[in-house]
Amino acid sequence: MWKYNGKTIKLGRSWSDSKGNQYPSNWIELTTDAEKKAVGLVWEDDPKPYDSRFYYAYGKEKPLSDLKATYIKEAKDTAHSYLVESDWYIVRKAEDSTTTIPTNVTTYRTAVRTACTAIEKSITDAADLAAFIALWDVPVDSDGSPTGKAPINNWPDPL
Repeated sequence: MWKYNGKTIKLGRSWSDSKGNQYPSNWIELTTDAEKKAVGLVWEDDPKPYDSRFYYAYGKEKPLSDLKATYIKEAKDTAHSYLVESDWYIVRKAEDSTTTIPTNVTTYRTAVRTACTAIEKSITDAADLAAFIALWDVPVDSDGSPTGKAPINNWPDPL
């Protein structure tokens, strides 16, 4: 990004230098790097990237307790979204006790609840941010091929 006296010059916006010279909004697009430097602009690479799931800004971590609460809620919401698709079987059974719930449905629903419990435990057990971030790591074999799902996403396959 181009800067003048520490201020970022935004693409498509006019700007003024310290001598009162005004530059139109398209000036930055129409000039060469040499021309930009001649008027005092300095190029600075964008700041280091960061993962906004875990950091407010580069090097500024979000509180682990907040992250845990957020992702435990997300796990519960995900489990709910998986279970709601088969809730009608449960309602039908409650209304008419002579009907049955298919075994694959009860097995799936149990697997969703078990997965949610395991995901919540892995979140709770993360001792620090590095351990928490590792929950997104997909396990791989010696060749680098995935061998399963990341712990945070270890849900059963849908029905």
